[in-house]
Amino acid sequence: MKQALKLKPEMIIHIDADGQYDPKEISLMIKEVRKGTDLVLASRFKGKIEEMPLLKRLGNKAFSKVISNITNEKITDAQTGFRAFNQKIAELKIRSYHTYTQEQIIRAIKEKFTVKEIPCIFRKRKNGKSRLMKNPFDYALKAWINILRVYRDYAPLKFFGLIGVGLSGAGVLIGLWLIYLHFSSGIEGHIALMILTMILIITGLQVVFFGFLADMKTSER
Repeated sequence: MKQALKLKPEMIIHIDADGQYDPKEISLMIKEVRKGTDLVLASRFKGKIEEMPLLKRLGNKAFSKVISNITNEKITDAQTGFRAFNQKIAELKIRSYHTYTQEQIIRAIKEKFTVKEIPCIFRKRKNGKSRLMKNPFDYALKAWINILRVYRDYAPLKFFGLIGVGLSGAGVLIGLWLIYLHFSSGIEGHIALMILTMILIITGLQVVFFGFLADMKTSER
């Protein structure tokens, strides 16, 4: 990207080198950028998919759902490796090396640039092997880690809020159970659970508060 920007390009086009995207469709991407669209995404789910493993299909849809929730804009294929964009999009600062494809979309929408999806053909992989997916479990683990990273960085209130509410909720449930024991048979010998209840509730509230602070910092960016 740095080298490309030195050439002051009219636009930059990314396309995966494994032959699954059709290079003939580059002309369609160029046309959309020249119409004034800042970032054009070639959506496999709007076009024709010859073959995609079920786990990868579900992972791609999950990513796209997360990005849609964060940006409040419908994105069907946030993982696409076929996209075209102008120089302004290329100059956006991307912080993450793990979620580049998603972060570019998030930053573009948050910076009020125009983003458009067009359908594309996604062919069957010729050699049958992916360099990005060692096995289904490896892919699933990396996918969920990246989804959590995206939520942490761009929707911190949801991310930390859910964790905080979960911790406080567990503390409240234990507390209610202790109250039930108090009125039914007494709670002698449950000091450790009482302490745990307080720790969970206080920690949960602190995590939620941290989520509010992180959300404020995110809004300022």
